[in-house]
Amino acid sequence: MIEYFGTDSKFQDHSQKNTDSRKKQKTKHKIGSKTYSQLSFEK
Repeated sequence: MIEYFGTDSKFQDHSQKNTDSRKKQKTKHKIGSKTYSQLSFEK
């Protein structure tokens, strides 16, 4: 499995694209066990 994902260029390209997209996100998904709707209701 590691050999497949480590050497497949299509997977590597997709992974790099996802990494770049995550770096561009301004709001990280780290609010704990509450949903966004619960959090916005409390504010």
